[in-house]
Amino acid sequence: MSKIVDAIQTLSSLEELAAADSALHRAHPGVKIAVTFIYLICVLSIQRHQLSPLIPLFFYPAVMIPAADIPFAAIFKRTAVALPFSLFAGISNIVFERDIALYLFHIPVTYGIISFTTLMIKTFLCVSAVLILIATTPSFALFSQLRRFHIPQLLVMTVMLTYRYIFLLLDEAANMTLAYHLRAPNQKGVQMKDMGSFLGQLILRCFDRSERVYAAMECRGFDGEYRAGGQRKTDGASLAAGAAVIAVVLALRFFSLPRLIETIF
Repeated sequence: MSKIVDAIQTLSSLEELAAADSALHRAHPGVKIAVTFIYLICVLSIQRHQLSPLIPLFFYPAVMIPAADIPFAAIFKRTAVALPFSLFAGISNIVFERDIALYLFHIPVTYGIISFTTLMIKTFLCVSAVLILIATTPSFALFSQLRRFHIPQLLVMTVMLTYRYIFLLLDEAANMTLAYHLRAPNQKGVQMKDMGSFLGQLILRCFDRSERVYAAMECRGFDGEYRAGGQRKTDGASLAAGAAVIAVVLALRFFSLPRLIETIF
């Protein structure tokens, strides 16, 4: 049960971080989404055997996290959750790409190791960028801006409702786990023989809860569209700051920093 409670606290802490008041928090949501999108494209556009172009792109989380007064541990802890998925996906590269690319201190380094390392770094950078966006932008402003960008309504509503009501799902799971432990105090967790019944009851509870939530939403006039009042107009300071960050990201992506320094000096 403690793991479920930790998951609830982890999700709620992102909302608490988004309520802070830093320069990055005050920036326009649309500008932050555009900057994040450009950064993700730059990271993902790097080929799997190109490791060196990824190193300068670490500047983004290194600068944005302190600028937003976000604890480094808050981002790294959540980023670590996604790394195992890339770990299992990248192991095959080490197994199948055995050609030697270079020697590092007389140690052979294969193309598989390089592509594996590149995949892990890309995962870290992309997840960090998305978490920085979420931690500096309230959810209602984020989803409202996505609709202003003409993102399909169905997609925005699905993501919004999933994000908003995942707390209810975890709360139901926590209550059921507590009830299970009260009936089996000597068990450390839900036993495998009871897992089918446990998950089935959780699904039924979720269906029942979702119907009641949707009925309440309809009583309040919900018609399938997300409307947030007081949409903020784009300001010049946000545009200028966003353009500067995008220019730096593009420069680091398409220009070799060592060659640029060598050319200047």
